[in-house]
Amino acid sequence: MKFTTYEQDGQTSMPAVCLALGICTALEAAAAVNSAIVLGLLLLSIMMLSSLVTSFLRKVITSDAALLVPLIVIATFTSAASLLLQAFAPALHGTLGISLPLLTVNALILSRIHGFARGHGVIASMRDSLLSGLGFLGSLTVIALVREVLGKGTVTLFPIGDWNGVITLPFISSAPIKVAVSMAGGLMVLGMFMAFHSVVLANRAEKEKTA
Repeated sequence: MKFTTYEQDGQTSMPAVCLALGICTALEAAAAVNSAIVLGLLLLSIMMLSSLVTSFLRKVITSDAALLVPLIVIATFTSAASLLLQAFAPALHGTLGISLPLLTVNALILSRIHGFARGHGVIASMRDSLLSGLGFLGSLTVIALVREVLGKGTVTLFPIGDWNGVITLPFISSAPIKVAVSMAGGLMVLGMFMAFHSVVLANRAEKEKTA
């Protein structure tokens, strides 16, 4: 099997946008900024911890267990994250819903753990997971921001003291485009970002050819 690096896949690419990896997770959680940030951070943490363990075990993982071992490792850390979130932030845990357990079979995590960490050292694997996780976190947050602003006219962050963490945009909240926070709206927003990203990459490639 040929292992790839995140740089080879495109270090400036946003996984949830140009690769459409983890699209189910993105659409389910990316309707509010705070839930998108939390889910993105959880995915980043799970990826890095799973990369660490899988990279340590790479020399003893047989070809027959090449997919099973990463799945078990990812499922273990996902379950631990779910239990911790349920204990310390039950409301947020309920908001994430099915998105959190779905991280066990998230395509982005599996592709990096099975496709890279299983064949590389600890430092390289951790760096690969860090870049991939940050890309997913950034793209998920941007998608959530656009959807929430258009669909609710708000930006939901995290409560601080007496502030409830919600920023209301008066001109939009009075007449929101409610379809933006639906699954169909999520697909439309994701599609627009994918189209925009493709245009940017095409223009960049054209400039490199003419340079």
